[in-house]
Amino acid sequence: AWRNEERHETAFVDVFRNHGKGRFPVRLRLTTRAAALLTEEYPLSSQYLREEGGSYLLETEVCHLEGPARFILGLYDEVTILGGDELREFVKYRVRMMNG
Repeated sequence: AWRNEERHETAFVDVFRNHGKGRFPVRLRLTTRAAALLTEEYPLSSQYLREEGGSYLLETEVCHLEGPARFILGLYDEVTILGGDELREFVKYRVRMMNG
């Protein structure tokens, strides 16, 4: 048993392998290629991914926005943000920072 065990908390681990208390909703439309790359790099994502009309839909929650933002920016023409205002704003912020 741990000392002060009652103070230890179990943190949520998201599909991008980040952990923490915060949760941000994420809803993305992905091409077949983007979905394959996502599940290859982040196998936990497969349980939140479903095929829908020739593309794939990812619906999940994340602890931090850096993971999904990095994935989206790497495949910007193959991923569409359908939901998650915080994520959308974070990606816009990253794009502004890249452009100086």
